[in-house]
Amino acid sequence: MNTVVSFDWSRHTITVAFTDYNTAHYFSWGNADTIKGAKERMRRELRRETGVKLSYLKYWKSDGSVDYYQAKRIEN
Repeated sequence: MNTVVSFDWSRHTITVAFTDYNTAHYFSWGNADTIKGAKERMRRELRRETGVKLSYLKYWKSDGSVDYYQAKRIEN
């Protein structure tokens, strides 16, 4: 797992951190009301900005209003 994704429910933001590159990308999840919608938006925005696809999004832990996921990165 080389990517950590956090969904902040109180601020409606998504953070995608690449642990092997020490970079992070921040997104608003717009009008999404569900975790499924937020994941779709995150994948679409990340693909548009960086050309990176994420697969195997696995729930890791929750800390109050923030949910953390681990993911594998697929680069073209």
